[in-house]
Amino acid sequence: MAANDVLPPSANAVAEKCADCNPVGECFANALNMPPETSTEERIDHFIREVEDIVITGSTEDPSPEAPGGFEWWFSSSIVTLSSAIPANSPEQDLMINILASLHNIKGYDEVHMWKGMKSLGMEMREAWNFCPPIEPNDDYRSTFNPSQWLNFTSFLARLHQKWIDPLHTFQLWELKQDLEELLSPAALAHRMPFVREWLRHTALRLLQDSLLGTLTEDPEGGIHGYPYRGGSLYKGESGLTLERWSLWKRRLVDIRADADEDLRAVVDESIGYMVSAEKKIGNLADLLTKPTKKESDDN
Repeated sequence: MAANDVLPPSANAVAEKCADCNPVGECFANALNMPPETSTEERIDHFIREVEDIVITGSTEDPSPEAPGGFEWWFSSSIVTLSSAIPANSPEQDLMINILASLHNIKGYDEVHMWKGMKSLGMEMREAWNFCPPIEPNDDYRSTFNPSQWLNFTSFLARLHQKWIDPLHTFQLWELKQDLEELLSPAALAHRMPFVREWLRHTALRLLQDSLLGTLTEDPEGGIHGYPYRGGSLYKGESGLTLERWSLWKRRLVDIRADADEDLRAVVDESIGYMVSAEKKIGNLADLLTKPTKKESDDN
């Protein structure tokens, strides 16, 4: 265990923390606290039924069950808050991702149950991004999240993106841009690299695939659209996700590693490892696709 690693909290501690977040957190805590032999599917069903009870009974003051659209926004906002309390890469986070995947697959819900469509979740996540921790750890900056909460939220975003539950290219790109396309102080690098690692842990393969496809490179920019996909000061190439940008990020990690202390070097090494693993998987797939079949070999 690295010097800066800590033991994960117990399931009971996570459930208690979630229950303190909001009524949706209480529903989630109740699903966590079911007997150990309870299946994931049973926990998911239990959570959804308890949220439905809130809609039906109006057992929370805000929003009113008479305003289904309002409940949808409230539910999405509650999920964002809750996600920052659930430890990254924990069994509890596994359950939350599985719950949202299950909701994502529901079709044909009526107006009262429109919260299950999670159409406002992306906008609530975008709002949360405005209050991320500062680049420099000691900046006087208004943030809703401390670094630990932001790591949990980052893991949540990355896993949603990797599972194709919600396309979150923008958040992924912004994190890598601000951390790898600018020259940061040693303190800022130590502060920000765990967030980079979390994105690469879960999405390196999809990121490389999107870079090969040039995802976001043809999205409109300028005017009312702004320049959300343009590079930082160290990247002057094409906007969006490209192989040139992927290569820059990898080189930057190598450069950062050269001057890193032992703890930061471990984070950077892990991040590079995820990128190398993605490259090998894509390479193996390319070899498989270009390898001649037995019939073609016989014909030659």
